[in-house]
Amino acid sequence: MTDAEESPHTGADGSGAARGGEAGSAAPETLIELTDEETAVLFGNLEGLVASPYLDQVPDDERTTVLHTAYRSLLARGVIVAAPPTREPREDGRPEVEMAAGLAFLADIRDGAPVLLCLQRTVDDECVLRYAHVVDRFVLVEDVLEGGLHRFGWLERDRLRACLQEFLVPDGAVAGSGEPVALTSGWAGEQGPGPDDEPPAVPAVLEQASVNIDATVRHLLDEGPGELLGFFLGHAGSWLSRNQFGAGGAVILEPVEPTQVGRLVEALVVEAEGLVNRALAVEEAMTPG
Repeated sequence: MTDAEESPHTGADGSGAARGGEAGSAAPETLIELTDEETAVLFGNLEGLVASPYLDQVPDDERTTVLHTAYRSLLARGVIVAAPPTREPREDGRPEVEMAAGLAFLADIRDGAPVLLCLQRTVDDECVLRYAHVVDRFVLVEDVLEGGLHRFGWLERDRLRACLQEFLVPDGAVAGSGEPVALTSGWAGEQGPGPDDEPPAVPAVLEQASVNIDATVRHLLDEGPGELLGFFLGHAGSWLSRNQFGAGGAVILEPVEPTQVGRLVEALVVEAEGLVNRALAVEEAMTPG
């Protein structure tokens, strides 16, 4: 792999400048689009943290063929160049390749980001998964569509909140009102529902939500999923839930102001960044020399 550049302004495939969003938009600048199988060939699967909707459905006995076909496609398009045959494969078995500096930068961030924000945004029956790989002043944004297309883009860290607000909150969403609402299910948690359990009753106001969002953060030091934020946003009101993965009991929904959604989600990232930075500072202080 070639050395990464200091900035991903160049297109990830080395073809020129990255494509930006519309003027005034907080959307990330697009770098490259890859299929599930192309992403797996180039970058691996990050220990299963990033979804692969198409590749996950491929039977094990067909997976090698599918990945080999993707590898040949990347070679044919000039996205990668095969490394000399004397070079050993990578630890996970993927062939070693050479790639443009912009793509190498993308690979380094995706593989080494200490903080990963995981979002699921559902509108009607359409779902988009967004992963924000956060490294210092850069954020690599990876949108995964239901067909298995990975759209990579980037933005500077100080634009993350505005990007989240624009991506998550629909036009016309208004604040919820009233007292918190408990969604009592009797089976929330790792065990799931029993054969005779009824699903939780959903308040009418939530049925009118136009956008549903789940947000959580994984980081270098965690031992598994932590806090999960859930948002139900729409013209009839907007609501927020806070839960810990695997915790039982009722889900509590409280009114939320839509203008605060980006800030609340970014706060998960800020907390994780603080934990990682403090741990790294302690490690550095204890290192001799």
